[in-house]
Amino acid sequence: PFAEDMNVNYPMAVDDGTIAPMYGGIPTVPTTFLIGPEGQVHGYAPGLVTESVLRPRVENLLAMTDD
Repeated sequence: PFAEDMNVNYPMAVDDGTIAPMYGGIPTVPTTFLIGPEGQVHGYAPGLVTESVLRPRVENLLAMTDD
């Protein structure tokens, strides 16, 4: 319901205790992970992340995965 109320348009995970260890733990909430199509973590940002910070990182990741 929170994601819907906030118009979140990207995948989110609610951890039942099994996801965080797969990505090295969660240092703080919120934490944003940049995960490529192959499932590898390409970066993360603890705390609140603004679009101006996140956009270039996502664009860079997308450029890396272009064929």
